[in-house]
Amino acid sequence: MAIDPTLKDHYEHGYADYTRMEWRSLTALNKSANIMLLCQSVPHEKILDIGAGDGAVLERLHKSKFGCEWHAVEISDSAVAMLNGKGFPSQVFDGDHLPYADKSFDLVILAHVVEHLENPRMLLREAARVGAHVCVEVPLDHTIRLKDTHVFGSVGHLNFFTPTTARMLLMSAGYDIISTRLSNPPRAQISFGRSKWKGAVIWGIREVSLKLAPGLATKVFTYHYAMLAKPRASGLTLNSGT
Repeated sequence: MAIDPTLKDHYEHGYADYTRMEWRSLTALNKSANIMLLCQSVPHEKILDIGAGDGAVLERLHKSKFGCEWHAVEISDSAVAMLNGKGFPSQVFDGDHLPYADKSFDLVILAHVVEHLENPRMLLREAARVGAHVCVEVPLDHTIRLKDTHVFGSVGHLNFFTPTTARMLLMSAGYDIISTRLSNPPRAQISFGRSKWKGAVIWGIREVSLKLAPGLATKVFTYHYAMLAKPRASGLTLNSGT
């Protein structure tokens, strides 16, 4: 299935914009930390990063010696050029089908990718085909502040999640969830584009809210939710009851 030309053009121009590299490098800190915390107990020698962008997460994993081989796929030619230039073997793909043999990787990563997908279950099943374990992180932006009318903006989100719907997506794509991690983005990330004092206040409110009332906090603020999952050999589990 061909990717929507509007989406491809959006990301092609996005990764060619070098002014956003500081933001990508900053967000990679939390993404890579969550990956390493969740996945340290499972094999992770050979890693595939789906939707790797400019490779900021892979650079962090490489620097931390988390893994031995780091590969990537992207829909954007400009992103793949950057990834290969950084020494990460990378390929352009169509957003649905992965150009690798079954179980080619120990760990497959989709860090803030699923919310951008037109066909999330199709790609999740492909990730299950090529990887022994899969780590998915999404922003929990299905909050009370979510608008009723969708407008495709610069962020590019097509899917919006709560902790429950994020888990349900993986389970409905044929996964068993091993562990999860709910996190508040770092203070520096919250402060990006704001004054330091304002960023610190917002971060503090979010942090205290998450500790005192996590169920309520995720209904109001956007947190990050990472999941480590293992594909089921039988795919979907069917309920035999009536």
